[in-house]
Amino acid sequence: MNGAVSTLLKQARDARETEALERACLLYQQAADLCALSQNLADRAFALRHVSDLKRELGRFGDALAIAQEAESIYRTGGGNALDLANCLRLVALAHMRLDDEDSALPLWQEARHLYSQSGVDGGVAECEYHLGL
Repeated sequence: MNGAVSTLLKQARDARETEALERACLLYQQAADLCALSQNLADRAFALRHVSDLKRELGRFGDALAIAQEAESIYRTGGGNALDLANCLRLVALAHMRLDDEDSALPLWQEARHLYSQSGVDGGVAECEYHLGL
């Protein structure tokens, strides 16, 4: 990760902590764009995941879904580990649910549950099981 991306990510985290969600979203997007220029796919997916989460928090569910799906595509082509993919699938599923598309969300919750279980993340497993009605 280069220095400019690190700085943008820190500024984005700080903005999010102070509830400046629009600013945080913009900073994460700038980091993602910078990563795209340098072909840094893992960091791009990480930043996109945060953009998606913020878009969802801001009520922009269609945008959240498209951005999370872009990050998912990166993770599925080797841009991260199982936990990264699980976290991303969670965001895709949440966006589908907010768009009243639970049929699309269910297989994502199942896959995320499996990946969280493999990664030893009990909280992630519990959230998936909640959404799966288990």
